[in-house]
This record gives sequence, structure tokens and C-alpha cells, in this order.
Amino acid sequence: MTIGRRQTAAGGERGALAVEVAVVFPVLLLVVWIGFQLAFVFLANRVALAAAEEGARAARSYAGSAAAGDARAHRFLDELGSGVLLQPTVHAYRTPERAGVVVEGRPQQLVPGLGMVVRVRRVVEGPVERFRGDLGP
Repeated sequence: MTIGRRQTAAGGERGALAVEVAVVFPVLLLVVWIGFQLAFVFLANRVALAAAEEGARAARSYAGSAAAGDARAHRFLDELGSGVLLQPTVHAYRTPERAGVVVEGRPQQLVPGLGMVVRVRRVVEGPVERFRGDLGP
């Protein structure tokens, strides 16, 4: 008699694993998908920062200009490849005291709909290099 009860109890749970997998697997896939999207955002952020640093370095130099900073940032983005930061825009500026570069764009879009929300913007600024002459001891 106990054998029949065991078979009935096991038979009542028949297919439960398939239902659990059908519920859990899409959620797990969504979490992995969002993780990859966050990795794309992080990578685009790093690329924008590196391009802004390169451009600011050129704009801040003694013989530099805003146009030189803009060109250097664009050249850096072209060398790196256009697949990391989509639709990049570069704005360089230089005043008598400060120079900087702003790089903006979108990361690659893996999760639909986040392209409208997630944007990357990095600003690098610093003092302009100047020759001051001998200041003495």
C-alpha cells in the first residue's frame, strides 16, 4: 500500500520542473540581457571619457586650440571604431584660462527602448598651458 501512495505523490508533481523552468528561464534571460546592456553603457562611457581626455589635452596645450581639441577627439573616436559610441558629438572650447571638450553619444542598444533614455556625456576641462617666464627662486 505504501508503494501506491509514493507513486501517487510523485505523479502529482509530474511536470512541475518544466513549469518552473518556463517561468524562471525568461527572467534569467532578461537579467543577463540587462547585464549586457549595462556593460555596453559602461564601455561607451569609457570611450567618451577617453576621447574627451584626448581632445582636452590637445585643446589645453600651449599651441592648442578648440579646433585642435575637436579634431583630436574626432580622430580618437574614428580610430577606436564607430560601433562603441553611436552618434557621437564633440564640442571643444577654449578661453584664455580654461579649455575643455564635451563628448556625447548613445551606447549600443541591446534592450529595445533604452536608446531614448540612456545617453552618455563626458566633460573634461583643465587650465590652459601658459609660459610664465622665470619666476625666480
